[in-house]
Amino acid sequence: IRAEQVEAIKVKGIKELLHMCNASPQHLVDAQFSLPYNLAMLVLGKQPGLEWASPANYGDPLVKRVASKVVIEHDPEADAAAQASKSGAMPARVEVATGEGTFSAEVREPSGGPRNPVTMSQVVDKFHNMTRDSLTPRKREQVLSYIEGLDRMDAVSPLMLLLRKKQTRRAS
Repeated sequence: IRAEQVEAIKVKGIKELLHMCNASPQHLVDAQFSLPYNLAMLVLGKQPGLEWASPANYGDPLVKRVASKVVIEHDPEADAAAQASKSGAMPARVEVATGEGTFSAEVREPSGGPRNPVTMSQVVDKFHNMTRDSLTPRKREQVLSYIEGLDRMDAVSPLMLLLRKKQTRRAS
């Protein structure tokens, strides 16, 4: 679905989602907890990660236009399911209306929870995405190699050295 096709996005879920409806975040924390902003970023094809935290996106007219199409509704059934769950379930349903029809998806358990764990492949993909601007591909592979063998390492100092930001000298 392309952004220009989206007519409306409806999110139905637990009552707490009603506190996450700021469509025009101005700061990182506002953006992190803004369903309209996060859904707009997804619709625009931006991969979750550091790009989402860019202040340039907060004021982007296209991001704001897509975010303004998001409506969040409380679903009492989602509250009941969340309360009955022992695993931290936060059920939600998203419906995207376009000129060609409505598309929907439902999530019963959050990604990364005990009943919906992320795979190692997903963790590695996220690591590459989150570090692509700060670590070279070679360093990323080295870090992953160290992490895979963490249980066999005597010390983590080689890993810490890889992750340490290089200090720049200040001119006197």
